[in-house]
Amino acid sequence: WDLGIKLWSTSTWEVQHTMQQGHSQPVHAVCFANHGQDLVSGSEDKTAVVWCSSTGQVRHRHELLGLHAVMGLATTRGGRLMTASADGTLRLWDLNDTR
Repeated sequence: WDLGIKLWSTSTWEVQHTMQQGHSQPVHAVCFANHGQDLVSGSEDKTAVVWCSSTGQVRHRHELLGLHAVMGLATTRGGRLMTASADGTLRLWDLNDTR
């Protein structure tokens, strides 16, 4: 496992960005947010990382301290992120909160 996320162009089938520096453990879930402007990844390292889709840079990360691996993600039009952890915990986050 290289722990990276590759964002591919569906028109050229070429890799647009390889996001490498966000997680220290394997990624289990990804989803788009903010009308495709962001990509969110969830990992066994107990974090959800928000990436800029156009640059591949980390915008911010949410750490699920004391919880289990992030196994699922969902976003809303209102800028919320839901993480589903391996222990069955669901948590709601504000995607724009960088704290």
